Amino acid sequence: MCIQTEKLRFLDVLNFLAPRFLYSDYLKAIEVEGEKFFWPYDIFTSMEVLDRTEFPAHEEFYSKLKSKNISVQEYEKCKEIWIQKGMKTLKDLLEYYNNEDVRHFIPALEKQNEFYKSCNLDFKSAISIPRTSDSIFISIKKIQKHQSFCLVISLKAFTNLSNQTLEVAFQLCSQGIKKLAQQRLNLNTLVI
Repeated sequence: MCIQTEKLRFLDVLNFLAPRFLYSDYLKAIEVEGEKFFWPYDIFTSMEVLDRTEFPAHEEFYSKLKSKNISVQEYEKCKEIWIQKGMKTLKDLLEYYNNEDVRHFIPALEKQNEFYKSCNLDFKSAISIPRTSDSIFISIKKIQKHQSFCLVISLKAFTNLSNQTLEVAFQLCSQGIKKLAQQRLNLNTLVI
């Protein structure tokens, strides 16, 4: 699923990740330094909140969605950045929050796009992991052995597989035991 016009296609990267895969997990899997910043989502009930001039209290960072609050250390880090950056309103904090996401996200997307290119796939024309899997399956005969290894390694970005599990997957793929690999790793699609 995507929003698109003749000249623009908006892809949600969540369609390319395993279910419940967090932004921080994505950065880690794609090996990009950075972490998610914090925003007091639940106090944002109107645009006027952005004009607020005092830094939110720790309890205001509590998330009903996650049923938890940020730690005291995380709160102190947010407060320190508020002071260091000379923030005056919550609008300043929101701008910083969004910029931090983008600052780490762009290099991650560039790395992911490079991976797709290495497998002769067009990341921008894909819409989701299933569609990408179909493209891989259709062109499997064109993919060389070293690219298959690249695909297995990239599974780490889409699942939470350990390096040891990935090595087992590669060995199984190298031997051409696709069904056994799928059973052992419980994967929907595994390219050999």
